[in-house]
Amino acid sequence: MIPQVLKQLAEDWSVLEISEEPPKKLSAVCQTFGFDKAAALIYVNDGRSGTGYRGPVLVAKLPRGSGHHLVGENGTPSDNDLDEQERLGAVYQRVPVDLRSTLPRPLGKLHAGGSDVALESYLTGQPMNGLFRGQDLLTSRSLTQYVVSVVRWLSEFQRRVPALQIPPDRREDWLIAPIRRYEQSFDLDIAERNFLARLVAEVRSGVHHGVKPVVSHGQLGPENILIDDKKIRVIDWEWASLTGIPGADLLRYLMLYFFRSKGLEQSVETAAAYVSAFRWLWWEEGAHRAFIQSIVGDYFNAFELDPVFTGFALALTLIEEAVQKVRALNDRIERGGYWYPLAGTSFEPHHRQVQQQLNRVLLRTLAERYESVSLLTAEDHLMGH
Repeated sequence: MIPQVLKQLAEDWSVLEISEEPPKKLSAVCQTFGFDKAAALIYVNDGRSGTGYRGPVLVAKLPRGSGHHLVGENGTPSDNDLDEQERLGAVYQRVPVDLRSTLPRPLGKLHAGGSDVALESYLTGQPMNGLFRGQDLLTSRSLTQYVVSVVRWLSEFQRRVPALQIPPDRREDWLIAPIRRYEQSFDLDIAERNFLARLVAEVRSGVHHGVKPVVSHGQLGPENILIDDKKIRVIDWEWASLTGIPGADLLRYLMLYFFRSKGLEQSVETAAAYVSAFRWLWWEEGAHRAFIQSIVGDYFNAFELDPVFTGFALALTLIEEAVQKVRALNDRIERGGYWYPLAGTSFEPHHRQVQQQLNRVLLRTLAERYESVSLLTAEDHLMGH
């Protein structure tokens, strides 16, 4: 497919408004990112440099399936799915000019090989997770470099990029919508049903009435963060939302980072280790406790969130990621991305046994300790720590 992409890109160059002058020649290097994700890094020969090529300057992304449910302009939950390019464009146009260098610039689409291929600017930098090797991630230096810097970017980004406004009388539906999607995605056990009912009742009580949406990345993790000259750049916006849950990006990032500090890299074969790390992170006292409370406290103060919302935000973070996984994998199966042998007389896709389970296990663990979630105390909130 790459030759067709290069040919069509050369033909559409002026229409796409990538640069003033068309290239002399184009070349590409294809990269794959787990499962069936693939992107082509586009190099441009402009006839100026010694070797002829410079770059990469563009990223061409192959089709990847639909993503996250957004919320309509009228503030009501909507099933209007946008693809990654459309989602990135919706976010990018809201971003202040001085922050646009921290995310890719959408460059439109071209049709090649029978598919629409999304184009975006290439961002320089080293993937953050590649810098972790051999480092103690719990030292003050690592926490400052890899957590404080990311949270500082996230807070500024979400404070300055306007989200879609949801009328106060529709915010209950907005907060409950992820729970309903979870219910529709899985065969729930009694413990899950009871906990979800409890979360819905919590919303209906009006305790979270003042919570407002933020523009969220949806998959903020070290693998999607580039560091270039100490500057943060964030890629892969396929799950971005203009009506994200405040705190979800933060809590997801903290989990991924601190799980990694324990040597865990989202391997469901070590679910017991994840449960142990999950309990350690949010409930156990230790050297990390003051840091976590400081980070969460500063973020919650910036968005005027009550500390009671921390547990609910953590629940929705796990809920939304579980739904993301099952929807993405179902889409790939439907497109023929996987082949599974029959087990007896029934077809049991691998994702039912694996990818769905980790977040559900963590959600059950949260349910067991929901009363004692101590991410942030009222005193911490009032003191601004």
